Formats: sequence, structure tokens, C-alpha cells
Amino acid sequence: YFPEGAGALSDLLAEEPMIREDHTFGSGLTPSDSPNDYWGNRTRAEQLTSQSGLRDVHFEFDSFQLNEQAKATLAANAEWLKAHPHAEITIEGHCDDRGTASYNHVLGEKRAIRAKTYLASLGVSAERLHVMSFGKENPACWDSTEPCFQKNRRAHLVLDISVASTPMPYVADRRDW
Repeated sequence: YFPEGAGALSDLLAEEPMIREDHTFGSGLTPSDSPNDYWGNRTRAEQLTSQSGLRDVHFEFDSFQLNEQAKATLAANAEWLKAHPHAEITIEGHCDDRGTASYNHVLGEKRAIRAKTYLASLGVSAERLHVMSFGKENPACWDSTEPCFQKNRRAHLVLDISVASTPMPYVADRRDW
């Protein structure tokens, strides 16, 4: 929850990019700052993403192919992104917990790349779309049931705010992705 006028989605979209050419960050956070800053910003990014209407896409077991429902969801996401040309997102690939960590990391990456490629084919600049894989780490659901497995097989979209510029080593410079 954000108080009126404090960190609203419209304010975020009007802000300057968080990463400047000199690799300093608009938020003032640097990789040496506390990991608590990362998770605080992550929470804010998730809340703003939820407010935006951007939605995750889900995949079948052991697949990175987009079904018709996933394509429809991505089409709606593309419309939102085209209406907000300064917004950037990270597409996180996720898997259920079946399979090895390395296999699921690769599958999660393929899911994120597939979602990015489809959004780009719908007219969203690929430069605004960043990908990463969590594999089977960071699940949305912890139960060992098929409905839970289905929730975890996803490409999760998150608006990029200062999350991309905080202490996680793999996001220090997104241009290397």
C-alpha cells in the first residue's frame, strides 16, 4: 500500500531511468548497500507491478512453449507496455520443483526468453525487456500438488525500479544480460 502521492505507479513511470550512463543509480543505492534495501525495493516493485495490471504467464510441465492463454496474457501486457513507453520489466523464468536445479535454471531461462521474444514480436522494444531465471528457486507455492506446480511454472513480470540497481550481484549491470 502506498499513501496518496507517495510512490504511485504514475510517479514511477515519470521518473528518470534508474541506471544512468555513468553506472550510478537513480536511487542512490550501490552494490555495497544492505541486502535489506534490495528486498524493500523488491516489495515495492511487486506492488507497483500488481497495480499496473501486468500478469504472469504459465507453462505446461517441462515446456517453454506458449499456449493460447499465455499469448493472450502477453498481448495484454504488450498493450500496457506500449502505452507506458518508459517502463522496463524483468521477466523471471520459474519452474516447479521437479527436476534438477541446473535443468530447471535452463528451462526457466527459456521461458523468460520465450515471453520476451513474444512481447518483442508484438512491438515492445526488446531493450526494455530483461530476463533472468530462478529455476525452481523462489516458488510462488510450496505444496507438492499439481495446482501448486502449475502456479510455479511461470514467467513472472516485474516492473524495473531500483530493484535492478541494488546489491544482488547478477543485476548490478543489466546491460550484460
